[in-house]
Amino acid sequence: MVNPVRNYENYTSLSKSSPLKNKLHDILGNKKSKSNISNGVKVYLGIGSNLGDRCGHIQKAITYLKKVKNVKITKCSSLYETKPVGYKKQPWFINCALELETSLPPEELLKNLTRIEKALGRKREVKWRPRLIDLDILFYGQRIIKNEDLNIPHPEIAKRKFVLIPLDEINPRIYHPQLKKTVSQILNGLRNNKQEVVKFSCLRG
Repeated sequence: MVNPVRNYENYTSLSKSSPLKNKLHDILGNKKSKSNISNGVKVYLGIGSNLGDRCGHIQKAITYLKKVKNVKITKCSSLYETKPVGYKKQPWFINCALELETSLPPEELLKNLTRIEKALGRKREVKWRPRLIDLDILFYGQRIIKNEDLNIPHPEIAKRKFVLIPLDEINPRIYHPQLKKTVSQILNGLRNNKQEVVKFSCLRG
């Protein structure tokens, strides 16, 4: 574990040549690809893991996601190690955020994310408890959706620095259609929040 960095302003970027960054770039492929998805919607996902090989689970989830038809990953944040919220007696999480372009409706995207979680061994039992992998839809374009299966934008976004910091890294201008604020503005409102979020490098050896 790296030494905690208390202030978001003091975070340092991972080296461009670090094994982790290279692995994620290999998984994502060429971000400058000109291929487009017809009628695509910009979607933001949160990914987290706090059991076993946390970095490995996240990398595998991204690999699986790349294989989903009509989904294109366009951006991936750095990884952040975060102190648990809710049930605190559990290992720290590693979290990141992804930007996608997809023509899948939100319900179909959720089904694919659930399949990926199951493929990696996720069992949904008790809320807030340790998990191998967690894939959440944070934003689906500017749509507001609330039903038995989906609640978009994710209802906890405005309270969670471990969600906002990776999102702010990849696109600080993401607009929250309910709060009428950008991700950057929401994050600025949490400067005094003491949630511990530390930029993380999965270096071995």
